Amino acid sequence: MKRYLDCSASDLANISKDDLIYAIRASEGRILVSETIAVTQPLLNNVTNAELAASQGADILLLNLFDVNQPHIAGCLPMYHQKKPYANCNG
Repeated sequence: MKRYLDCSASDLANISKDDLIYAIRASEGRILVSETIAVTQPLLNNVTNAELAASQGADILLLNLFDVNQPHIAGCLPMYHQKKPYANCNG
């Protein structure tokens, strides 16, 4: 397994829990984690707080107060015609 920073999106989509922990540890503290509260109104009008954090270089997003049974991210309108309601979350 390689470092987290060397992984592509497809690598991370198929990674196991143990491999993810190893990849993070192998990065030796060079990963930036940003915690955002999913139900809080966005700081910017048409961009979610998670998107803002990602644009500033966050490698991992921690969504606090995110309910997986009733998913809602403030500032992100769900697209109910898709299989993944938040797949295209551009505001």
